[in-house]
Amino acid sequence: MSKLYTCIDLKKFDEAIQTCNELLLLRARRNEIPTPEEKCIRAIVGGSLLNYRDARAANDDIALDSSKRTLTRLKELLEKMKSSMKSEVWLYDVSACFNDEMGWKEDVFNDLMKEYRTLQCVSGWERDQSTISQMTTLVKELFAHHKVAGTQESFVKCKLMINGVAKKIRDATLDSAPPKELAELDAMISDLKSC
Repeated sequence: MSKLYTCIDLKKFDEAIQTCNELLLLRARRNEIPTPEEKCIRAIVGGSLLNYRDARAANDDIALDSSKRTLTRLKELLEKMKSSMKSEVWLYDVSACFNDEMGWKEDVFNDLMKEYRTLQCVSGWERDQSTISQMTTLVKELFAHHKVAGTQESFVKCKLMINGVAKKIRDATLDSAPPKELAELDAMISDLKSC
């Protein structure tokens, strides 16, 4: 892991990606090897995207070619991590942010849906305030995607999803004051009724 931290500190993102790949290979053989941490992956994604934006802004063809290759390697790493670390909610969030930055809207939606399904599998999420907030933020993003799609089928799916989340939260918080997120979910349902 120290090699990974060093690569990130030195802004050597290609080497950091390679180190993550090596860690995943080692972990496949020996379970005690740690997986790359969320903060490391977020740093690699953020730094790689920043290099790409800087190269585009400077109109530097050589740096742009290099940063595009880095982004290709990063996309491959994220896909590999998603297939081997399926229960990590944060990974789908990182991938969705990356895909959004790259303009790959369908991939963003797919990642958000995987994040939603993974978060639904977290035991007791509807009782934990921070996870309720995380789920509500995620549902808002999915709601925006469904509104852009604009089809009746999309609205029906979205309404079912929001109703399901709201019901779980309501059922879990019967004995206490309902969290503010319920009002946000109800507002989204009302908005969908007018579509």
